[in-house]
Parts: sequence; structure tokens; C-alpha cells
Amino acid sequence: EQTPINKEIHHFILIISGIALFLGFSFFLLNIGIGTPYIENLVFMIGIIVANVPEGLLATVTVCLTLTAKRMHAKKVLVKNL
Repeated sequence: EQTPINKEIHHFILIISGIALFLGFSFFLLNIGIGTPYIENLVFMIGIIVANVPEGLLATVTVCLTLTAKRMHAKKVLVKNL
């Protein structure tokens, strides 16, 4: 069973991955329209996708942990195990 924070992180990962794929494919199609070679477009697309996903994941996990800590603080939760 997934915890609420695990569900949030999974949801954010899907969003960031979707955005990275969208950007990669849109640049691929844009470059095809310009007339650059397909191999260069493919390498550029993969580079954009790979570069965007790790950058967004660190921010995602930080935001999820911060929001969860704020909710726990508001409920005055005492954490026994880390």
C-alpha cells in the first residue's frame, strides 16, 4: 500500500516526465520543420528529455517533503521513527 507522500511523488514524477517528453517531441518536430538531419534531431530530443527529468525530480521531492512537513507541523504530529 502506498503512503500519501509516495502517491504525491509518483504523481509529480508523471507530470515532470510528461512535460519533458512534450518538450523533446516538440523540439524534434520543430527541427524537422527547419530541415536539420534526423539523427541530430533524435540526439537533441533525447538530450532534452534526459536533462529535464533529473532537474525536475529534485525539486519535486523537495516540494513534497516540505508540504508534508508543514501539514505535520499544523497537526502537531510527533515523529517517533525516521
